[in-house]
Amino acid sequence: MKASLKSLSSVAVALIVSCYSTEAFARKKSKKLEEPVSAPVPEMRIDPNLIQSYQQGASVESERIEKSGVQVLAIEPALDMHQFKSFQVNNDYFDIPLNGGTKSAISPSVWIGHPTGAVWFKLIRARVGLDVSYLGYDGAQTVHQRTLNLDFKDNVSAHVFPLIATLRLGSATTNESTFGISPWLSTGTGMMLTQVSGTLDGTSQSAWSPVSKIGAGLRYSLSGHNAFLGGISAGLFGISGSSKKAQWTGSGVTFGADVFL
Repeated sequence: MKASLKSLSSVAVALIVSCYSTEAFARKKSKKLEEPVSAPVPEMRIDPNLIQSYQQGASVESERIEKSGVQVLAIEPALDMHQFKSFQVNNDYFDIPLNGGTKSAISPSVWIGHPTGAVWFKLIRARVGLDVSYLGYDGAQTVHQRTLNLDFKDNVSAHVFPLIATLRLGSATTNESTFGISPWLSTGTGMMLTQVSGTLDGTSQSAWSPVSKIGAGLRYSLSGHNAFLGGISAGLFGISGSSKKAQWTGSGVTFGADVFL
């Protein structure tokens, strides 16, 4: 009898242990099922050429910002040395030279425009602005009376104010130039105000006439070497304006600078 009880006790203990083991295994398996399976982390690879291209772009932009600073407008003064083919006003009575009949003159001018502009094809920087200049003469000169076909002496005061909207093309960055030297090209159209006064009856008049101007040359960058000048430039230009009241055609040489204000 005792042996039977002993056997039953052993069987009961074995069943209890088996139940606990099965329950623990089930709980462990359920816990594993509840835990989300983390996906393998994808390997990230960066093209070295992409990094180099980004660094170059950041360097160019940093250089552009450093040079332009907080400029809102670019100011570029210049001296234009004109050689005239024709430079006069006409009315029903007189033909009047606007520069005393001389064939040359020096004109101060200034270009006011956008300091940075837009970059085309990663090579060309395009900027728009206004080219303002002045030519004038005040003194005795010969005027031609058209009706009588005679020449007369008169004290004439002449003033010409060209206002030309201009597109300027240059290098996108000085890093793409050779020894800091880069080419530039400009083209523009606008109007010129001509004012003439004299003592003879019929000489005084005022008129607006269309005018166009093109130019090309070289610019030497001074960025990083001079806190006041961004660069200096020199080039050639041609100018042409014509109406019933005024004619102006010629060419010349220009010398200018970029001023940081």
